[in-house]
Amino acid sequence: AAGDMKLENAEYLLTFCKSDLNQAQYSSLTGCQFVPLASGGLGRFCTLPVYDKSSLSQLRGMGFSQLIGIHALRISGNNVDRAMEWLLTNRYSDEAVSVQFGVDPYLVCSEN
Repeated sequence: AAGDMKLENAEYLLTFCKSDLNQAQYSSLTGCQFVPLASGGLGRFCTLPVYDKSSLSQLRGMGFSQLIGIHALRISGNNVDRAMEWLLTNRYSDEAVSVQFGVDPYLVCSEN
């Protein structure tokens, strides 16, 4: 009831804000707490760093998945050598599967 209305309002606000901005202006929403989460709460809006598509192609050519390649490029600031080093060192570690705010395109249920 009240929780559903809160989510509907948040979704409306997010849609309205996005409709009034072009993609280059999305960063002005960063930190605003109105992204509906599965827990019923609201998460902060975040724009993700751009990744270099040719660097991703290089990593894909080496057998890495698109998702882990994008993650590595975002962590390394689009430096393909550092991304490769990160992949070889951390690919199967807890760091590789944990969600990082501002890096990964996932919504989390809480910020605790």
